[in-house]
Amino acid sequence: MKNSIFLFTDIEGSTTLWEKFPERMRGALAQHDLVLRGIIEGRNGRVFKTVGDSFFAVFPAADDAVAAATDVQHRLLAEPWTEVGESLRVRIAIHTGPAESRDGDYFGPTLNRLARILASAHGGQIVLSKAVVDLLGSRLRATAKLIDLGEHRLRDLVRPEHIFQYIERGLREDFPLLRSLSAFAHNLPGQLTSFIGRETEVAEIKHLISRTRLLTLTGSGGNGKTRLALQTAAEMVDHFANGVWFVDMAAVLDSTLIATTVATTLRLREQPGQTMLEALIAFLRGKRLLLIFDNCEQIVSACAVLAEKLLKACPELHILATSREALAVAGETTWRVPSLPVPPAQPLDSFEKLAEIPSVRLFVDRATSVVPDFQLTAGNAPAVAKICRRLDGIPLAIELAAARVKMISPEEIALRLNDRFRLLTGGSRTALPRHQTLRAAIDWSYHLLGGIEGVLFRRLSLFYGSFSLEAAESVYEGPDQDSMDVLDSVSRLVDKSLLIREQSEGTPRYHMLETIREYAFDRLRDSGEVAVVQKRFLNFFLKLGQAADKELSGPAQGKWLERLDAEQENFRAALTWNVQESQFRTAQLQLALALSRFWLVRGNWEEGLTCLLRVISPDCVRQFDRSWALNSCGNFACQLGRYDEATRHYEGSLAIRRELGDQRGIAATLNNLGNVYLHQGDYETAEPLFSEALSLLRKLGYEPGIAPCLNNLASVRVQRRDYAGAEKNANEALEIFKKVGNDLGVAASLAELGKLAMSQKEIDRARSCFEESLALSRDLDEKVGIIGSLQSLGQLMMTQNNYESARALYQESLSLASEVAAVPYVTTAMDALEALNQAQPGDAAEATRH
Repeated sequence: MKNSIFLFTDIEGSTTLWEKFPERMRGALAQHDLVLRGIIEGRNGRVFKTVGDSFFAVFPAADDAVAAATDVQHRLLAEPWTEVGESLRVRIAIHTGPAESRDGDYFGPTLNRLARILASAHGGQIVLSKAVVDLLGSRLRATAKLIDLGEHRLRDLVRPEHIFQYIERGLREDFPLLRSLSAFAHNLPGQLTSFIGRETEVAEIKHLISRTRLLTLTGSGGNGKTRLALQTAAEMVDHFANGVWFVDMAAVLDSTLIATTVATTLRLREQPGQTMLEALIAFLRGKRLLLIFDNCEQIVSACAVLAEKLLKACPELHILATSREALAVAGETTWRVPSLPVPPAQPLDSFEKLAEIPSVRLFVDRATSVVPDFQLTAGNAPAVAKICRRLDGIPLAIELAAARVKMISPEEIALRLNDRFRLLTGGSRTALPRHQTLRAAIDWSYHLLGGIEGVLFRRLSLFYGSFSLEAAESVYEGPDQDSMDVLDSVSRLVDKSLLIREQSEGTPRYHMLETIREYAFDRLRDSGEVAVVQKRFLNFFLKLGQAADKELSGPAQGKWLERLDAEQENFRAALTWNVQESQFRTAQLQLALALSRFWLVRGNWEEGLTCLLRVISPDCVRQFDRSWALNSCGNFACQLGRYDEATRHYEGSLAIRRELGDQRGIAATLNNLGNVYLHQGDYETAEPLFSEALSLLRKLGYEPGIAPCLNNLASVRVQRRDYAGAEKNANEALEIFKKVGNDLGVAASLAELGKLAMSQKEIDRARSCFEESLALSRDLDEKVGIIGSLQSLGQLMMTQNNYESARALYQESLSLASEVAAVPYVTTAMDALEALNQAQPGDAAEATRH
């Protein structure tokens, strides 16, 4: 990256002007923009961005930028500004350094630094960094001079910046002190690394501090609470006439010494006849001051008591606390510090977009500090994205990972993250011990837990996804269990930032960050409880899956589908455990069987097939369960278009069911086997299979099984142009599905009636049936129903020569079919799109029928 010269501007007091002259400011701002753009471009500059009333420009040379700044100030002073009755006070800052150019914009620390320099200046003032002054050398105008304003700590808290004021005849010379940290009372410690991202969070915390007198930032260890508090305080230092003062509680082990620690920070001494608390209150009363109580968790109760006493006695005092749990004081506002945003699981269009994500920016910045020529490239970007994602956007973890770049590549770091607690060590030797390794950061929180909290914390590590309170109770069950104990413990784990409560309208759910979960699982393994807790976990989810399976064909199917959606990661965890105990393996098979209908509806066909084939084991599976499993394997293979494999599974299931005399099972497998032939257009073979299944089910009087058979027979009869028979079958099926409350079945019957109407050229009726079927399928997120209805509507549009609508419908169906690997539907969609691209009007619809 080469060095460039950058010039930033903004209007001081513009908010007030907009409030006073909301209409007239439009004209004034338009004139301001015209002046700045004309002068900048006339001096060889380029405006690469404007935000509100701020201009951001780049120049080829320092003297061009300075000349533009001077011309702007002279011109603005000469303008009458009749709209607002006073001159617009524009501050201008110029700095130079390397920056990344992307899509016409610029990014990097140089621009962040310049923004801080600009924020310290006053309206009408031109300020330059020493780097720009060095470039100017002796090339100053005869009428110009530089005023050395000295070194200033800016509000990014990193190294000081040497700043100069540039003036010429006719421009104002006397200004107040720069609004840098150096001009205000504070003890904010300098930082050796840059502050990355968090712009939105800083803005929100500033807003909260203005509205509450006690704000506590909570979050897990290493989540950046302290740095965020310091940055926010630095940006608010001019809001507190008596300063902002940082008090580190980490080293305070004796709670009786807290008041003394605060007083020492403020350079107070105990006065005769006064306690230290009394001296502190006497000093703070009447002062507008911000205290930062950092790392309160180990003495949280004592911090709470002190904060409450100080706030009651000192009405102008504000306190910003950081802690892994809230202080629990009346009037306290708590704000959980989130992890940094991480890259999505799906690859982005370009690694340039990846570079804008805060967690990636942090990794690259810290990696560059140990390997100066490190860059994010198209080659290493996937690994960096994976690192940030696997580390949950936790700043400390990302910084420790980035430090490893000096020894191994990002790709190797990503591969080693399964052992992250050994990998992520070696932090700064000057940092607190708990911030030198990832394990130490979480150890600190774990050792502060009470007995029940610690037990529950490690047992909850089995939940890969989110979980309900009921699920949490299941892994903590015991002879002395009290559900209120679990509720209280879960609440305290949330308070201590080891669990996250998810925002939802229904039943509250909780989850752990992956990094926290892996630490907790290590503790569970150390306790020797893994097998016992796994068995409780599996039993809970087996009962849930079996209860859901009974409801997925009835009126509550939508609610149960949503409930199973929420537990998918937990189901997957239970089904992938490698266990040897036969009872455990049988439970895994039964869980997979209970989920078969759910997987079928959601399009998780490959997952269902793979899982069932894995958990079928000859030494522990009853023949009844084996037949059920083989039938389900056939269902998944059929949807995937693997018809030979599906036939093999169905025939294996049918043989067992005939041997067992399982009439309902025989009928179900016959119906499914008929579907294999129906999908391949072999109606001669399919029809007798459906008829045999229907006959068995009518004898049994099992309506939930009769209706699907009738639908399938209707499909055969449409193809044979037996429209009356098809109508009768589909309508009977529809009535049964409505009677039992099976909306998935209703959607399937409507789809058959739509195909029947389309075959008879009843266009309006066909469209109505397909659209109603599609709406029901979308509501329940039933993949086959959605894809099938989209394709049927697409075919209908083609018969009406509405090719644009047809193309959109087939394109959507292709996208969804590809997502779930529904090969037959993918083929249909691609053939239709090809026909649309090549056929003449009137030919395309005919082409899709063959």
